Amino acid sequence: NADKKEVFTDQVQNHSMVAKLLNPIEEELKIRTNATVKLLDLRKIVSERHEIAHHDLRTIADQRALIDKCEQTIYPDDYPYKITLKQMVDCLKRLDSGDQTLLRPFY
Repeated sequence: NADKKEVFTDQVQNHSMVAKLLNPIEEELKIRTNATVKLLDLRKIVSERHEIAHHDLRTIADQRALIDKCEQTIYPDDYPYKITLKQMVDCLKRLDSGDQTLLRPFY
């Protein structure tokens, strides 16, 4: 837990070297997914051990079931990652439907 507290501080996350590393990745994600996803938000979602973030995915059917579950989950109004999760689920649904525009190679 001590490590998590130190990694997630604004001082660490806003450090110029961290921003230099993460900003291009986040920009590419925005271009590919049409979502404004912060990598730190994804890490926080997983670290808080939300049940959606820890789901056994062995088959395509498991993946589709998780997408359906995410769509049906009602998050509290004050849950800070509602938009991020919705954007990522929308992206996964597009990929599952065969949308190839998300699969172009990285530059």
